[in-house]
Amino acid sequence: MCYQIKTQLQNTVTTPEELMRSRYAAFERKDFAYLALTETNPEPMDEATQAWLRGLIWCRLEIVSAQGHQVEFKAYHLEQGVPYCLHERSEFVQNAQGQWLYDKGEVNRYKMNLGRNDSCLCDSGKKFKKCCGL
Repeated sequence: MCYQIKTQLQNTVTTPEELMRSRYAAFERKDFAYLALTETNPEPMDEATQAWLRGLIWCRLEIVSAQGHQVEFKAYHLEQGVPYCLHERSEFVQNAQGQWLYDKGEVNRYKMNLGRNDSCLCDSGKKFKKCCGL
């Protein structure tokens, strides 16, 4: 996606929750440039972190709460076939142009104890073994 389109997309975000959802989609697409563009510290992500993120399969986003400048969410994903949950309370700020930016987050990532016969973490209604746990 070109820089101009990314900037236009960023300008259409009107709430922290919308920005957080767009950033989740960027993690799914491995769009590290968009992630840098939507942070208060736009330093490029290091190669090791990018390589690790490329190996993750994002399955589902659950908004726990969105109030003011904070969004709490759970992002379910697979790492080498193992289910994980990233539970984060994110803080967002507006810059001088009124654009929302990700500032910081309180992160808790944990491995999920999901049996093959349990419901899939993607919320498809299928069993894990017949869906993402293949």
